[in-house]
Amino acid sequence: MLILPLKTTFLLLFNYTMKQWCTIQATQAAVTKFLLRSFYND
Repeated sequence: MLILPLKTTFLLLFNYTMKQWCTIQATQAAVTKFLLRSFYND
């Protein structure tokens, strides 16, 4: 059983969370852009 130091575990978790957050933000931005475009095109 490999026990990572607390700092390493925290950094890995932080990096993972940031990646997830950036992905969500990018998805929201793309959806918003798409909705605005279709709204203004009408």
